[in-house]
Amino acid sequence: MYSPPPDPDTEQRMRAHHAHTAKALAVQVEPGGEFWGWAGRTLGAPACTATGAPVWLRLVSASEDKASGKLWDGALDAQHAFGDLDGRRPALLAVHDAVDDGTAYRGGAVGARR
Repeated sequence: MYSPPPDPDTEQRMRAHHAHTAKALAVQVEPGGEFWGWAGRTLGAPACTATGAPVWLRLVSASEDKASGKLWDGALDAQHAFGDLDGRRPALLAVHDAVDDGTAYRGGAVGARR
């Protein structure tokens, strides 16, 4: 686990896009449980769906021209290839993409393992 990014603008931007992603995916983030990734590129937090099912909401950011590769597409590719492996792997429930001022954001809601 990392600390929030040292740049307050990056921290504010990531939190705003994380909140926007939660709204777009209709999940409610649990307060006080955020986890930052390296250099503020990812932000994750526990959340729940409208029906109360637990999920993990993760947001990754990259410059628009670098929004590809394993970090960007790995979870979606794995979901398409393997599904949840009969409950042995958390399922990717939904993805939301956005672009703002040359930065791309991909948010995903991952369900809890059965």
